[in-house]
Amino acid sequence: KSITKIRHRVSIIKEIKTTEQTFINGLHDLLSYYQTKFRDHKMLSFEEDKKVFTNIPLIIAAHETLLGQLEQAKQTYASNLSSLFIDFSNYFKVSKLYISQYSAIIQMFLEKKKDKDFARKFQEVSKNHVELNSLLITPVQRMPRYILFLRELIKFTPPSHPDAPLLKTAEKLLQEVTLDIEKASTEAENQAMTSTIQDKIGKDAMVIIKPDRIFLLSIKIDFIKPKPGPGMIYLFNDLILI
Repeated sequence: KSITKIRHRVSIIKEIKTTEQTFINGLHDLLSYYQTKFRDHKMLSFEEDKKVFTNIPLIIAAHETLLGQLEQAKQTYASNLSSLFIDFSNYFKVSKLYISQYSAIIQMFLEKKKDKDFARKFQEVSKNHVELNSLLITPVQRMPRYILFLRELIKFTPPSHPDAPLLKTAEKLLQEVTLDIEKASTEAENQAMTSTIQDKIGKDAMVIIKPDRIFLLSIKIDFIKPKPGPGMIYLFNDLILI
């Protein structure tokens, strides 16, 4: 049983390092392939390019530093990873802005693909290459994966191991960072949705954008009176808009 625990712990440590390298390689691919191709084919405006790619180099730099520390820590049973993750917990916030804009980035590409010329160029660029969406989502998936790795390390690290006392602290810190990032992402999506609704109703009709206003849901309806036809109900925390 002890040998099995040792093997599992070593396996988890090795997987953290190998998946970190894969994650970084994917981000480099986003820049070296997709950003370059999109610029060569003039597929994105300056602002669109900035929205998608501007934060990627910062994320790469932070995670390459982490990878260097993982390599120094070695991939053995004796490795101490808890202090490493505690030290790096604040560095992970570098992904916060990108993650908060992730939904808007995906929506932007969906809208652009409605244009036949863009869709044709996109298909040519994407042919025989890693799918763009599978690369764009990796910063969103990375933090939750660290938490899963730490939980596995907790399970397969005996109390006598020097790494044991701080593994739960590391997990707690990463959960706090993840919640902070998720909150920023939710706020960004709320602002984007509220702005979209504002554009639909027009700014002359009513200004609905407020710092403390939260969009909850939208419901399609059919009007009977005074004029039959389709409509929408928008529900906010302090407003119902029909």
